[in-house]
Amino acid sequence: MAAPMGNEKRSSVLPAEDTSSMDSQPPEYSFADELPFPDQVGVRRGGSLDDVASGVRGIAWYADMIGFGSPSTDITRGGLEPFPMGVNYFTRTPTKCSNGADMWVYVNGIPKGDLFGQKVKEALRRLDLPNLQGLAPGILEDARDGLNPVPIANAVFGTGYAKCKEVTLPVGDHFGRLKNIDGKEMVRPLFPGDIKMIGNRPHQKRFVFDKWLTKEDWDKENQSATYCPDGSVIADHDENDCKKPMMKKEGFTNLGAEGSLPVALLLALAAALWVRFK
Repeated sequence: MAAPMGNEKRSSVLPAEDTSSMDSQPPEYSFADELPFPDQVGVRRGGSLDDVASGVRGIAWYADMIGFGSPSTDITRGGLEPFPMGVNYFTRTPTKCSNGADMWVYVNGIPKGDLFGQKVKEALRRLDLPNLQGLAPGILEDARDGLNPVPIANAVFGTGYAKCKEVTLPVGDHFGRLKNIDGKEMVRPLFPGDIKMIGNRPHQKRFVFDKWLTKEDWDKENQSATYCPDGSVIADHDENDCKKPMMKKEGFTNLGAEGSLPVALLLALAAALWVRFK
């Protein structure tokens, strides 16, 4: 952060945090380490027909990893199939939201397969081929997104006082894994219940940019902030203090409407059996 100047004691006049020790760095994900070795995809050394066939499958398998990120022929279907590489995650920004939470940016690190537009997608579908989600299209997608001037222009011409919106998006790799091959966390929860499973995929809620506010409007909304910097609700913490642990709900207090009905039925059944065999 910039050093204060003159009589100004603040290092920043905007609502911002020092991200040097925060979740502002990309996850520990190495494409070289995560890419399976030939023996893991069934390639074997030898001179038999089966060994030669395994080598042909290996060539096709790595070609699909580069181009499609999915099986494109029967040769690569079954067993360990080609898959899109990368990690989806949120990264923290220095900007503070008006509701008290830190502002995050969602990084879609897994290729989306939309590089060449809808017409190419439809053409591939007619040929019974998957979308282009391999390593090569992923590199081009990153280049395209990096050259997009809209985020830069938005940051340059914005006020620095952000109003945020809450989004829930998938995190982790293609298989939903949150740790890399070495067991190190690629995506970590900031508080209990931060990561939830939706459709067998881990998801996180974060506050992302919605629109810029004037300083006056930001200050007004921030006076009634309901969120801690990590995105948890202030009222969920002991004594409404974000620095204290979140309160645990025990017994039946944590049961919603969906959970209370089965419990009531079980209690009624137990009571009936007790009366019947008393």
